[in-house]
Amino acid sequence: MLYLRKLQLSDSDVETICSGFKTHPGLKLLDLSCNNISDIGGGYIVRYLGRNMKMEGLFLSHNRISDGTSYSLSCIVPASNISMLDVSYNSISDNGLVCLLDILQPGYGLCILLWGNSIGPKCCAKFKTLYENGKMSNDKIDVTVGIDESNNIAIDHNPTLDKFRVNYYSIRGRKQDLLCATFPFHKITLANKNIEV
Repeated sequence: MLYLRKLQLSDSDVETICSGFKTHPGLKLLDLSCNNISDIGGGYIVRYLGRNMKMEGLFLSHNRISDGTSYSLSCIVPASNISMLDVSYNSISDNGLVCLLDILQPGYGLCILLWGNSIGPKCCAKFKTLYENGKMSNDKIDVTVGIDESNNIAIDHNPTLDKFRVNYYSIRGRKQDLLCATFPFHKITLANKNIEV
């Protein structure tokens, strides 16, 4: 797990970070939220994702990524182990959001946060189709969809998924993981005695 939130990281910083990941191919969670990353930095991240199929969580909220990164993510995420993708509060337009929504499939365990981007008519039509086909689940996306009697769509933020942010950043919920990550146990043998250190 690597948490690099609120560090004012630029695209060139992300390039340096991603080039350093070549020696850490097993990274499971990368949090680059609340930085200054655009599609250039997003490209570096996507290239890294292509080499690290073990990553399970990618957090890019509150940056400047737009449709280029969205399209690239929509191509690479289905082939990866990503189960949590946070691209909320960026500069993604209607077309970029539709690309991301195309990867939502029943049985695919992806949880996606995208509220705070430019939801327009194409995205609303996609939400409506997903909703009518039963492919939208409130535990998988941070947008709630409703259709009224006149067949009009209403969308709103789904705050129930904000629990994932709390879980990822909560020491209480991850205390055991943090202890194991900080103090790994090693079994050593001294004079025919097994000792856990």
